[in-house]
Amino acid sequence: MFNIFKFLNRNTFSIKKVLNRFKVISEYAKKKDELESFPNMIHIEPTNHCNLGCIMCPQPTEMKRVKGMMNLDLYKSMIDELQNTPAEFVYLHQFGESLLHKKITEMVDYASEKGLQVGMSTNGTLLNEKISEKILNSKLDFLTLSLDGATEESYDKIRPGVGVYSKVAGWKNVEKNVFNFLDMRKKMKSKLHIVAQTISMKGNENAIEVLKSKFNKYDISFSNKPFNEWGGKVEEINELSTNVQPTDPNRILCEKPWRLLTITWNGEVVPCTRYFDNQDTYGKFPEMSLKEIWNSEKAKNYRKLHVSGRKNVDYCSTCSLDGPNEVERQALKVFDVMFLEKFMYDDNTFFRHRKFGTLIEKLLGRKKKLQ
Repeated sequence: MFNIFKFLNRNTFSIKKVLNRFKVISEYAKKKDELESFPNMIHIEPTNHCNLGCIMCPQPTEMKRVKGMMNLDLYKSMIDELQNTPAEFVYLHQFGESLLHKKITEMVDYASEKGLQVGMSTNGTLLNEKISEKILNSKLDFLTLSLDGATEESYDKIRPGVGVYSKVAGWKNVEKNVFNFLDMRKKMKSKLHIVAQTISMKGNENAIEVLKSKFNKYDISFSNKPFNEWGGKVEEINELSTNVQPTDPNRILCEKPWRLLTITWNGEVVPCTRYFDNQDTYGKFPEMSLKEIWNSEKAKNYRKLHVSGRKNVDYCSTCSLDGPNEVERQALKVFDVMFLEKFMYDDNTFFRHRKFGTLIEKLLGRKKKLQ
């Protein structure tokens, strides 16, 4: 339990950010459509280009939107605005491999210098010595290594290379890159928080245990991420799911429309990270400021539809994601995003499993308030 202290950071007790967190959950609980609060978690897509054709991802075959790289000036304008908001955490990933963006470490450092904490995800294929050193010398706070398969046979089926990048794909290269990266991190005494992540799906059942065995001498966290059906819109991907589909049409109201801002590479703001093809948008930056977009008529209408019932939001009607239980809602008030991101991946804490919150809720006799 004392590990909790290592997750504290400059945002945890910031008065401005604490007040905003309380306001976010309060406005969510009150089901408001026009918000005074501002999202504390920001997803920004550096690029939607990718060098892998992962079988559980809609990017290789289903994504029809134009592919591109975020302009650095556009990005800096976003961060300049976010600096003056209670936003806490910028995650530089949406669809695509973030390391394909040649200015990615500059993007990391710029956000950090503006007071934001920064996370990123990578598939590890491009983590050569030069790029690894740049990342470890950057001001990145949190890195997810997406390592499905964990053996040559299964990894190469799940995460095949695409085109010219086939040479850097494959488990042998990725495993070598990760070992070298972790050794370099140890040598440089970097405090970068690293999560080795797999996805819970058919054909990938034992990958997380294999990863734990391979990398057990390193100070990293491990996560077996629930399967993402992308709103249930891609039949071939749905077939890989190990999720138990919720049957209750009145399940807990999703909190994302009240606390998450997702921006694609060209400045379009979408309702959720699962909108892989920009199926709907709130607005576009810099045609509108991020604050204006957050309370645009489209955004407010989206919240109203969610409150009236998820069945009324076409893309969300088949989504398996549930909202937070009572215990999780209290945690979202008290703790900053970075704290929660690190804490929930800590193998040494029993809080990391959703069942714990549900159990406490039952013991307290608390009924679901946000249907």
